Amino acid sequence: SFGVLGWSAWTRTLTTPNDWRDWADKGAQSGPVGLGHMPSSDLPMMLRRRATPVGRTALGAAMSLPLVEDARYILSSRYGELDRTASILSSLIEKEPVSPADFSMSVHHGLVGLLSIALKNTRGHGAVAGGAESFCYGLLEAAACIADRPDEPVILIHYDECPESAFVAQVDDQTRAGPVVVAVCLSGQAGDEGLSMEMRAGPRGDGPSTSSHILDFLRFVLTDARSSTSHGDRLSWEWSRA
Repeated sequence: SFGVLGWSAWTRTLTTPNDWRDWADKGAQSGPVGLGHMPSSDLPMMLRRRATPVGRTALGAAMSLPLVEDARYILSSRYGELDRTASILSSLIEKEPVSPADFSMSVHHGLVGLLSIALKNTRGHGAVAGGAESFCYGLLEAAACIADRPDEPVILIHYDECPESAFVAQVDDQTRAGPVVVAVCLSGQAGDEGLSMEMRAGPRGDGPSTSSHILDFLRFVLTDARSSTSHGDRLSWEWSRA
């Protein structure tokens, strides 16, 4: 099991902890404390200069969490910073020089690498891409890190934005909803407030795919529900309170 020490989330319509609490229809006094997302103007200059808008929001969300300087980082994203890759491809098509910044930051773990450099964090980091279930696989990787080293906190950072149709033939409902950012600080020191997760295999899980695994998880964290299940194309993901 693992505990949630803090969370930070952002969409175009849900930008503050109170927005998320109202959305989850819960009292403001229960559950972990939401910390909102940090405005990009509060980020160190090297992060503001090198990250895209959605990247800056993701970095701000992570930096607003407790233990960010001492935690291991796991980043999950279906597409990463696809706009950078598109810019590189466009430059190659036009036979123009490729932007060094786009090239260095187009790799999937570039954003958390930048964060670790800015905070001088040497704990290590990883990146996960798992299609429409990228957030769930990222959470699984973070939980595995907690199981391996219970005394070492882990911050999971997830972000995605809707890619241009020219690069992706079919865009599912989860991605079409627009940019979403979430950062969660996990700890092995869960006590009675610990959470656990399970996966069950099967075609499309036990029901139709959910509209958003991220929103399913946040709604579970922000309410008093004993368990919650989120259905994917390949697995059903169940979260429960220890």
